[in-house]
Amino acid sequence: VGKCQVSWADAIAVSGAAVVEALGGPKIDVPTGRKDVTMEDAENRLPDGSLTSGAIRDYFRQLGFSDEELVALLGAHTIGRWTSLLGVQPACMAEEGLKFWICSREQGRRLPFTSRPTLFNNDYFKDVLEFERRQKMPRPAKRYKDRADGGLPALYLLPSDIGLLYDAALHRQVEKFALDQAAFFAAFSTAYLKLVS
Repeated sequence: VGKCQVSWADAIAVSGAAVVEALGGPKIDVPTGRKDVTMEDAENRLPDGSLTSGAIRDYFRQLGFSDEELVALLGAHTIGRWTSLLGVQPACMAEEGLKFWICSREQGRRLPFTSRPTLFNNDYFKDVLEFERRQKMPRPAKRYKDRADGGLPALYLLPSDIGLLYDAALHRQVEKFALDQAAFFAAFSTAYLKLVS
């Protein structure tokens, strides 16, 4: 970057790995030597949060990722938050581009993927399986809004997260990573290096 002879691409890739490690995740040794591009990257490069399991697989297969790698990359949802559009005003919803991005973040609710969004661990996979468990529970006698506080903690998952449950191969990876954090860390490290190469 600038006079350091480090490209922006390297700075972003190395910084991402450093954040994962700083939040308790694996140490990922990212090789350097990437060249910066001179034109803008294509828009919509990140997969949409509403994709089905089949669409998620198609998206990641186009990029050369296996089922294990794509589930491991989705495991990055163990950190951070996403913006719910509930409560966003209609005028904001009519905006496009940067204006929509700004107003939706000002008006929307920032929801954590897990209960510990500043730790890189396998909580995300445990929460995905917890969602499945709750779906199989008997329906409560009282409507949600009529229940007393002190119930189950909220789960804030995207439709694409839940979609992992409806594909047998992806479901097996979720179960594997929920039970074995070391396996998740190893798969994530490999997939991250592939992603930034």
